[in-house]
This record gives sequence, structure tokens and C-alpha cells, in this order.
Amino acid sequence: MQYWTCPLCGANLDSGEKCDCRKEEKRKQERIERLYKQEAGSSQLTFNWAPERLKA
Repeated sequence: MQYWTCPLCGANLDSGEKCDCRKEEKRKQERIERLYKQEAGSSQLTFNWAPERLKA
């Protein structure tokens, strides 16, 4: 069986299989960006928690 190695993450993949490392990295970045918001008129970043997470 032949395989190839992804040049970005080093994963060993079957022939014809596509690596999803770029897709996973993009999803991770989107999740991180949803956690923060930038205050209007400033460069201040604040947490963007869902209301149900604020109840302790």
C-alpha cells in the first residue's frame, strides 16, 4: 500500500486521502476569535462569554 506524508503537519495518509490539518487549524482559530470581542472605539479586547457561562 502506498502512502504520502502531509508537508504541513507530517501526517501519513493513504493514497488519495486529503489531510484536514488546514481545516482543523481554521476551526480552532474561529473558536478562539469567538471568545473575544473588541470594544468599540478602542483596541481593548474583552471576553465574549455566553450568558449561561457567566452564571456561577
